[in-house]
Amino acid sequence: MDGLIRFIFSLFSALLTLFILHKLIPKLNKHSKLVHGIIVLYLSLFLTFYSYISLLDTLVYYASLILIIKWVYRNSSFVASMSVLILYLITLLGSMVTSNLSLLLFAVKVDYRAVFASGCLNSNILFFLSVYSLLKFYQIIVKVFKKVAGTNFKFDILSNKLIFNLFIVTFLLVSCSQNVSMENGSDELRSIVKKQNAKLESCFKEGNSEKLASLYTDSAKLSPNGGDFVIGRNSIKEFWADDFKSSKVLEMSTDVMTTNGNREIIYETGKTRSKILYQDSVYRVLVK
Repeated sequence: MDGLIRFIFSLFSALLTLFILHKLIPKLNKHSKLVHGIIVLYLSLFLTFYSYISLLDTLVYYASLILIIKWVYRNSSFVASMSVLILYLITLLGSMVTSNLSLLLFAVKVDYRAVFASGCLNSNILFFLSVYSLLKFYQIIVKVFKKVAGTNFKFDILSNKLIFNLFIVTFLLVSCSQNVSMENGSDELRSIVKKQNAKLESCFKEGNSEKLASLYTDSAKLSPNGGDFVIGRNSIKEFWADDFKSSKVLEMSTDVMTTNGNREIIYETGKTRSKILYQDSVYRVLVK
């Protein structure tokens, strides 16, 4: 994804984060727009360079939110930690819902760990709607709870310090469980994908349909330009052999956006840029 586009979607995510925090902590509304603007800018820049497969980046991001709420917005450690925990759970559930709906509705595979990084507008809209719905559901639960427990209900059993420590432990456990399948987006998987892409690019530039077909399985399905499926290695070989008769790939490169899966099956999203010679004319093609 281009840096500017990544920043725009990161800005969208940062605004959504601040919106949720405002709903969870009404006192935030008392602060100036300048303070909110600086916070949004910081979050946007962080998310622009954020690596969603890095546990360290995830910890730093949410830890910085706690510090911002505590020191900049001047709230207690309890309020800061619990608000960020709720924010994390709401966005995590919302992103999982978005990931499934994006695949179902738009046939787009989105990594739930960073929906904004997908660059898909429809998925980001779905993410906002999912998170907003979950936030409303949470607010309803809180209202019912207060009504049952009484408006003067206080957390007398556990001290703020103990709850803060409990949050840290809970957050680490959830974060670790999120990253248990670290290989799903690891450097190892990305390296495998890049090597296979390099082989694919080489076959296209050589115009070698035999070599290209060897990269497919016997039961592979190819849908060129979103058309009818070409099924099976032999049929795919014939398709590319026929295609190479009328066109020649001069240049080809693929930018890997996301990788997912395991060593047996790997899913990739990316952008492939090609320079193709067709009937004495040169065309530049971008495929996502």
